Amino acid sequence: MKSLNPAPGPGNAIGQRQIRLTGIGLFALFCGALQPLTLNLVGEIYAVELLLPVAGLAALASRSGNAVFRERMFWSLLLAAGVMLAGYVISDFIRDTRPDQYLRGWGRILILVTDFVFLCALFRQDRRNLWWFALGMGVGGILHLRLILHTSISIWKFGYAEPMLLFAAAMGCFLPIRLAAVWLGLLGLTSMWYDFRSFAAICFLLATYMWLRAARPSQPLVGGKKSLRLLIAGGLAGALVMTTLALTESGYSNNRRAESNAGRSAAIEVGLIAISRSPLLGYGSWTEDRELAELYLKHYLEKRGVRDPNADAGRHFSPHSQILQSWVEGGILGAVFFMVLGYQLLRSVKWAALARPVDTLTPLVVYLLFSCAWNLFMSPFSAPHRIQIALGAAVLVLMDSEQRASRSAALKRAFVQNPAARAGTLCSVLHKT
Repeated sequence: MKSLNPAPGPGNAIGQRQIRLTGIGLFALFCGALQPLTLNLVGEIYAVELLLPVAGLAALASRSGNAVFRERMFWSLLLAAGVMLAGYVISDFIRDTRPDQYLRGWGRILILVTDFVFLCALFRQDRRNLWWFALGMGVGGILHLRLILHTSISIWKFGYAEPMLLFAAAMGCFLPIRLAAVWLGLLGLTSMWYDFRSFAAICFLLATYMWLRAARPSQPLVGGKKSLRLLIAGGLAGALVMTTLALTESGYSNNRRAESNAGRSAAIEVGLIAISRSPLLGYGSWTEDRELAELYLKHYLEKRGVRDPNADAGRHFSPHSQILQSWVEGGILGAVFFMVLGYQLLRSVKWAALARPVDTLTPLVVYLLFSCAWNLFMSPFSAPHRIQIALGAAVLVLMDSEQRASRSAALKRAFVQNPAARAGTLCSVLHKT
C-alpha cells in the first residue's frame, strides 16, 4: 500500500512535501480548535472568527500569502459577496426590516467575508495550513463536546460527526491509503448507527473514492475503465447506505426520518413559492412573514399526515437551504454569492476530485468541497455554517491556484521534453486540465 504522506509517484507536478509545524501552522491549529466557542454580541460570533484576522494578517505579511490578491477566483467570490450584501441592504430598507434583524443579517455577511479573505490568505501562504486548521477543528470539536459539554457519543448528528471526520481525514495521511479508506468507512457505519444518513453517505463515498485512488494515486481517475470503476464503486456505496438503513430501522428512527424529510421538503417548497412571488426583492434579513410561516406549517403537517388546528406557525420562515434562504431574504442579488459558489464548484470538481494527485490534503479537500455543495441546498445560512461556507470557498481558491500551477508545470515539461510536438501536446494538456 502507498502512503498519503508524502504524495507518491513522479507524476505529481505540484511538489507536495510532508506536513511540518510552522509558526503560522500552529496558529492555524489553534484557530481551528477554538471553532466551537461562541460569544454573543449583536448576534453569535465564534472565537475562531476573532482570531482568524490575526492569523490572516500574519500570512499576508509574506509574499506567498499576499499572492491571494492575484487570484481571479478570489476576486470573483469577493465581488459576489459584495453583491449579496447590496441585495440584503436594498431588501431590508424596502421591507422596513427591524434594525436588530438587519444588523444581524448584514453582520453575518461581513463576518463571512472576513472569514473567507483570511482563510484564503492562510492557505495561500502555505497550503498545509489547511491541514492544521482542519485538524484543529476536529480535535477542538471533540474536546469541547467531551470535556466542556460532557456530551455523550450518541449525540452524533449535531455533535461528534463532523469533528470526528475532520480528525480522521487529517490523521489518515499517516496511514496507507486503503487503511485510511477503511477508517472513513467505519465512520460511515457509525453515522448510520446513530441515524445520520446524509453524513453516512458522504463517509461511504469518500471511503470508496480513497480506495479507488489507492491503486495509482498520482494518476488521474478519468478515462473509460476508470470512470466505469468509479460508477460501480458509487453504486456499491449507495447499496451499502440502503442496506445499513434497513438494518438500523426502528420505530423511533423511521419517525425521525419522516419528520426530517417532511420538514426539509416543506421548507424548500415554500421557499420556491416565496421566490416566485418576489423573485427580485427579498423579504428581509431573518425573514419575518406570518403568511410564509403559516404556509410552511400547513405543508409540513400535510406531509406528516397530522391535523393540529392549534399549531402556532410563528412569524419566522427559513427554507433551510443556503441558496434559497439568501434569495428569499435578499432577493436575486442576495443569492449571487451562493450562485457563483455553486458555479465554481461545478468548474473545479473534476480536477480537484479526479485529476489532482492524491496527497495529504486529498480527503479533506474532497470532503470540504462535497460538504460545501451539499450545504448549498440542504443547510441554512446561519452563524454555525459561516466557517464551513468560507472554508469551502477558500478551498476552491486554493484548488484553482493548484490547477493553474499543475497546468503550467505540465506545459513546461511538454515543451522541454518534446519540442517537435509542442502544438499537439499543448492542446492535449489544456484539454485534460
